[in-house]
Amino acid sequence: MDNNGKYFIYLISCFLNSKAPTDAPNDWEEIYRLADINNVTGIIANEIKQMPNDLRPQGNVKSYFNQNLGKTIQRYEVNKKAQDKIKSFMCENDIDFAFVKGSSVREFYPVPELRTSGDIDIIVRKENFDSVLKFFKRSDCEILQANPNVIVLNVYGVEVEIHKDADVLGNYYNGRIFDISSKNGNEYLLDNYDRLLYVILHLAKHLKARGAGIRMLMDMDVCIRSIDNFDEQRLINMCTDAGIEKCSKMLLTLLNLWFDTPVSKHYDLNDDLVDLLANAFLYGGVFGFGNNNLGSHYVAQASNTNTVSTKDKIRAFFRWLFPPVSSVKNMYFYSSKHKILIPLAYLQRFFEGVFIRGKHSLNTAKEIAKSNDTAMIESQILSELDIN
Repeated sequence: MDNNGKYFIYLISCFLNSKAPTDAPNDWEEIYRLADINNVTGIIANEIKQMPNDLRPQGNVKSYFNQNLGKTIQRYEVNKKAQDKIKSFMCENDIDFAFVKGSSVREFYPVPELRTSGDIDIIVRKENFDSVLKFFKRSDCEILQANPNVIVLNVYGVEVEIHKDADVLGNYYNGRIFDISSKNGNEYLLDNYDRLLYVILHLAKHLKARGAGIRMLMDMDVCIRSIDNFDEQRLINMCTDAGIEKCSKMLLTLLNLWFDTPVSKHYDLNDDLVDLLANAFLYGGVFGFGNNNLGSHYVAQASNTNTVSTKDKIRAFFRWLFPPVSSVKNMYFYSSKHKILIPLAYLQRFFEGVFIRGKHSLNTAKEIAKSNDTAMIESQILSELDIN
């Protein structure tokens, strides 16, 4: 990790610890680029305003930060309006729901308005999912997508995802959200430890899918700081039950190193390992591996070691051609109605891959075939964090 990357993390740490920065970076344009791809320009702009004038960026970069600070606050207001509308709709129609991820942790941030969100995530009861879809079809909300597990709405220009179950790695929260949450009318609230574990499991899912970003680590930090007399062993025990003990300990160690989060140092992170993790959380953007390609992702998923072999590429090729039935059902909603329709959905996917996404499909095949350092990096990260 270069000095600009370290300084970017320093600014994030200053924000989380409510401290004013006292140093300036070598390259403000690079700091802006990192802030932009991680969707935290408002937070960095907020820190800049606390710096002495002689340390602040000048010219166009200064204008970029100021503009994005204003846009961040405006976006927060729109998101809040959309969240309030969805909440009112759920309550008026007697639908139980729980906000998760960004919407549930924003309040813990030093300046909640600066915690950006690409969408709003809600969980409803499995048995109510089909009814919820019917309700929204009769509402003034635009339905962007509907499959067996998620409904995506457009509310005031904000994407709202309504999930049938937990959107995380593993099955720890499946069917449990409403049993372990406190109830306030139709709204259910996870306690702070479960909000934190949900964030960790969601982060792990993104790492396995294609990568995470630094904002997810920030969510972990603010959740920890929100708990008086934080019981770290309690969290570790929950993570062990959820099957991510090593991953959680590695992440806690990284939080301690980067943000001075008040948690234990469980591992000695050497420079090579820190650089490896920086690829996932810093240089890849909001969901990590921003410079990654789909082909290298399939190769990384097929690899069981820190290296990539020809057999891994062959396995990746077949996984790309024949994804799991669950994935096909999500892509083609009609195939979930009856198993006899599943082969038709595979044929449709093949037809679209050849005749509609032909160029993209060809590029993916080439990416799988060639040697790719990014695939090896992704595979190494999954191995270090014990995510499978």
